[in-house]
Amino acid sequence: MIADEMTVEHFANRLLEYLKSDPHLRISPEYFDTPTAARYLGFSAEQLKKWRRGGGPQYIKLARHVRYKRSDLDHWMVSQRVPQSIARGER
Repeated sequence: MIADEMTVEHFANRLLEYLKSDPHLRISPEYFDTPTAARYLGFSAEQLKKWRRGGGPQYIKLARHVRYKRSDLDHWMVSQRVPQSIARGER
């Protein structure tokens, strides 16, 4: 568990540095448009659009505008975590 906590802390620190360096993320740090959310997660905008049909992070639709709440993206990313036993191929 301690190793996992250190990994999460390391990830959070790297993410914070990235957020400080990206001018697009400074405009609205709580809600992201699709391209910004895709960069935040490390996927393409097209992939996020596909995931809107199911399996992806929650999003908000205002008229024709889609927004992703940062905390929803974080929650979704953590929910995709694969236990080590499965990742190693154990059953």
